[in-house]
Amino acid sequence: LVLAAIFAYPIVAKEQWMSLALFSGLALALHLWAPLLLVNPVTQFIGRISYSLYVTHFVILWALYPPLLAQVPDWPPVARYVLLFTAVAGFATAVSSLTYQWIEKPAIAYGRRLMQQRAGKPQSTMAFG
Repeated sequence: LVLAAIFAYPIVAKEQWMSLALFSGLALALHLWAPLLLVNPVTQFIGRISYSLYVTHFVILWALYPPLLAQVPDWPPVARYVLLFTAVAGFATAVSSLTYQWIEKPAIAYGRRLMQQRAGKPQSTMAFG
């Protein structure tokens, strides 16, 4: 990435080159050192349930927005945003962990069994985990 940034310098504007160089340096640092703030059990859990979060968060936001804001009509906008964000993030994480466990993992295991059957390989009884 750093070499790409160096070779891209004549092609892109100076500001974009600096952004590319900073991003390349950050990517290299994350690859080499993987800081505890970014690679830990919490971020790994969020990574596992990320597709379920993507699928469920909008429905949860749509369901929680009117009743939550009706409870705090006089709060400042920033406080209402923090309340809504916290409630949606917490509820979506809980729902997504359940949908990951009960829907996504079994569907992945079924897909793997189906692909093994089509390829003529013996079936595995292990679920994706």
